[in-house]
Amino acid sequence: MTRIEFDEKYPLVFDWIQGILSVHAEKAQPVASLGFKRLPRYFHRDILTKARVVYLPAVPIPPLGAMGFGQFSDFENMDVGGIVFLDMILLRHRMRGNEAQHFHELVHVVQWQFLGPKRFVEAYANGIESVGYRAAPLEAMAYTLTNVFRKGKAAFDVVAVIREQLSELYF
Repeated sequence: MTRIEFDEKYPLVFDWIQGILSVHAEKAQPVASLGFKRLPRYFHRDILTKARVVYLPAVPIPPLGAMGFGQFSDFENMDVGGIVFLDMILLRHRMRGNEAQHFHELVHVVQWQFLGPKRFVEAYANGIESVGYRAAPLEAMAYTLTNVFRKGKAAFDVVAVIREQLSELYF
């Protein structure tokens, strides 16, 4: 996808995201209120307070094909456990209580914050288009950090690691 194509279609994606956020805003609860024991050792309190989560029967995926992004049909048809838009985490009900899944999604919250909405969507789309979902840089970062978290390694400042990696990748 060219920069011109992205710039023309990005408003469609962002408008859809804003609609999803407004539909679920009242049900969203701060991650800090969920009682996870390990997350506070990895993420600053302000991240855990600002990031909100909603549990749903199915995770909404943007209708990318209808927006003119046919090349993302595989992503659009994925059966994902969760997705993040800005600071809102949308998770399937079965992910409630799954601290590692919440960790993974919080990595994306920090990525959204650091890159900003337009740059995040562009980086995410370019990654999926060029190397596929799992190898896309933003997903690879989230999966790698989540694996470290799962292994119970000593706590570290996840936000600092994400910012350093994003700076190397995109700035």
